[in-house]
Amino acid sequence: MLAGFLPSTFPHQIVLWDATLPMCSVDFRNIHMFGENAGWRARLKNGRYVRNSGFDHESVRLDHVSCLDHEEGGGGQHALVMTDWTDCGVSCMSTGVVQVFEVRAAHPVITQQFVFDSHAEGTGATFDEKSLTLTITGRSDDGSPNCCAKSFDVVTYQWQGSQFVQRGYKRVPAPPPQH
Repeated sequence: MLAGFLPSTFPHQIVLWDATLPMCSVDFRNIHMFGENAGWRARLKNGRYVRNSGFDHESVRLDHVSCLDHEEGGGGQHALVMTDWTDCGVSCMSTGVVQVFEVRAAHPVITQQFVFDSHAEGTGATFDEKSLTLTITGRSDDGSPNCCAKSFDVVTYQWQGSQFVQRGYKRVPAPPPQH
């Protein structure tokens, strides 16, 4: 395998990759992922990462990978990767991170990133491969307590050649918590 490198948007973060292969040939289930900021790092193994230290708990779960702009006879030069990051100490927070990777100079880099509060049942990101529509449902920043989301923000994006472009937004009531 020819060794290429996967530099993220953060400096000095490198993962081996065969730069001659399509973007979606990267094994995202077993890769060093970067979250919302340079401090969020996780070495995924089979799509998961877990770290427990005393009362602290940190976990990452790979939810979905899609190839975008498929080429004849292979994958495209873009990949959509959806992960969920949970961090617990005294209380927990969950953050959804959706990233678009693109091949540049024979190396994949993160070109778009969407971060949302996923600390409520019913939040998440979905991608419709037929319509190339990404829908992100995140907890609204409405001041509601951690236990009980009041509303969700639902944002839709359409794939436009090399990036997602926002097509819609609405705020909806959150479903009542299920106990």
